[in-house]
Amino acid sequence: MDHLVQYEFSNFEPGYDVRSFICIVSDRIHGLSPSDSVMKVVMKRVRDRIKASCRIASGAGTFFAETVCDSPELAIQEIEKKMRRQLKVWKSERFRSKGFQGFLKGSSKLPKKTLDLSFRGQEVSIEGQQSFFKQSAS
Repeated sequence: MDHLVQYEFSNFEPGYDVRSFICIVSDRIHGLSPSDSVMKVVMKRVRDRIKASCRIASGAGTFFAETVCDSPELAIQEIEKKMRRQLKVWKSERFRSKGFQGFLKGSSKLPKKTLDLSFRGQEVSIEGQQSFFKQSAS
């Protein structure tokens, strides 16, 4: 996952322990984000404070948070809280299209035609009212 998360530190160089902590928290954040996302964490020392920001770019949209804290550790923790809130909203909204809601709620009225969905690069079909999944031949 490291190649999908970029780090930029300005006006200071974090020690090994601090950098490791930032990477661990950043990986947690990125693990919650859309699967096609790339993430950038920027930290800059401004006087005696750390100005931090995090941007996640994906096909589902862009997520952004920033904060100013006394230390890099506090900054990345605050960024994590803000990003978790945004990602929680995204996750709750991502399957709310009208055509898919009934299926998610267990509706017995499935479409009579085959509905093709993209599933990690493979086509998956929902056929008739049997409600089973099959992998389409490529």
